[in-house]
Amino acid sequence: MTHPAPETNEPATDLAPPQRATPPLAPASPAAGGRAARPALGRPTGKDWAVVGGVLLIATGMALLRPSKGGPGAGTEVEVVTLRRGDVVATCEAPGTVRAGSETGVGAPFEGKVMLLEKDEGDEVKQGDVLFRLDPQEREEALEEARLTHARNTAALAESQAEADEAQRLLREVEREPSDLVESRLRERQSKLQLERTQTELQAATTRHQRAKLMLEERIGTEIDVETARDSVEVAENAQRIAQAELRLAEETIRFRERTWAEDKAAREKDAAIALRRLERAKADRDSSAVALERAQRDAERCTIRSPLDGIVTGRGVNLGDQVSRATGDVSHYIVSDLRALVVYVDVDEGEVVAIAPEQPAKVTVSAYPNDVFAGQVIDVGYRADTSSEVATFRVRVLLTEQHEGRVLRPGMSARVVIETARAEDVLRIPLQGLVQREVRELPKRLADQVAGRAPEALVDGFFVVVDGKTELVLLPPGIRDLEHAVAPPELAPATQVVIGPFSVLNGLKDGKRVQAKESKDFYPEEAGAGEAAAVDSHAADEAR
Repeated sequence: MTHPAPETNEPATDLAPPQRATPPLAPASPAAGGRAARPALGRPTGKDWAVVGGVLLIATGMALLRPSKGGPGAGTEVEVVTLRRGDVVATCEAPGTVRAGSETGVGAPFEGKVMLLEKDEGDEVKQGDVLFRLDPQEREEALEEARLTHARNTAALAESQAEADEAQRLLREVEREPSDLVESRLRERQSKLQLERTQTELQAATTRHQRAKLMLEERIGTEIDVETARDSVEVAENAQRIAQAELRLAEETIRFRERTWAEDKAAREKDAAIALRRLERAKADRDSSAVALERAQRDAERCTIRSPLDGIVTGRGVNLGDQVSRATGDVSHYIVSDLRALVVYVDVDEGEVVAIAPEQPAKVTVSAYPNDVFAGQVIDVGYRADTSSEVATFRVRVLLTEQHEGRVLRPGMSARVVIETARAEDVLRIPLQGLVQREVRELPKRLADQVAGRAPEALVDGFFVVVDGKTELVLLPPGIRDLEHAVAPPELAPATQVVIGPFSVLNGLKDGKRVQAKESKDFYPEEAGAGEAAAVDSHAADEAR
């Protein structure tokens, strides 16, 4: 028989246990030890309520007396990590394009018709292999004409050489004094001697004539002697006049023949100079025709277009029978690439290119093989910015130093390159999650020496460490940083705790503030996982014991 709970008009409280129907207790059997039956459980009495209230009061008092984590005595709760040693690797990431290490465009050197295609795209070629041929008929005709012209100019040169030699011979001959001039000089000397002789004879005749006149005056001589002496004087005078005339004639003859000789020499010199100029012109014509012949031979040979290097044909822009024009810098008929060495052309932002230098290691991922990483090395850094886009970028070339088996990289593939610009190994690392920026005027006075000369509104990087339960701002000097860490200042000890959060607290954190440090388990999850695994292993070992 069930006894319903008595009704009550008292209001229910939160401390009152839920009411439920209580079944009657069965009478005690002799087998149970002959114990008397327990009284039935009913509604809590006032004594029960007093006990429950006392317990709650004690618990509340203990809670109030226990120090609170967020109370004024303990300070603000912050998340910290203890400094750990490791590597800090600064990198620069930028997009790039795969290109052949050596690539050249090959094309026709002049206009012509494609007569034969020897290689197609994808074919492997060696240096000197024929790629395609142009119709050589026009070039062969030009070659034959150049040969004839060269032969004609060679013959003309030989003729001019002979004329020049003859002119030089005649010039050498005319430079010697002519024989008739020599003869005239001899006659001149004879005329001078004859004139001297007649003068001597005239003096002798004059002397005899004077002596004859003296003798006649002294009546020693005769009139006949005087006349004879006077006739002798006249004969001598006539002879002198004739000798003088002959001398003048000889002198005039010499002058005439000297003038004639000079004119002959001038004419021969002029002829020799003309012959030399003709010879030089003939040599120039011969040399010009030789150059034209070589060019014609070269053009005839260049109708066969060959590969300038070993590689693979990566582009073909002509077909059989096409009439092609001369290849220029923008137009090429074949592209040959040496794929043994691949280079990634990387476009690096102007703010990051200053940290890049040749021989820095790099890692390259290609969109075609997203799970593969190819090792590379910087070979050069461009000095001129590309301003075709809104952002100025600089070209950096990265040589791939390894290629994976079965992974064929082709020129033009897009890539992502991570260049290692600096590395610090086995150093204390500051988590960048704890990095804060403060104005110079907000810094404590103890840091004034480190920011001397900086503007008051300038921002500086720093982080907070926990020392004796209080925060202490430490400035982070310039140095190597990666995406998560920076190299710690040398004055920090390995056991230093760095505040990394929460962000709402870190953003307004001040120097010297009392905090309660809580070690983060999420920043280094691998260490937390290792610790939990060690705890499980220890618990299992305890149970086994």
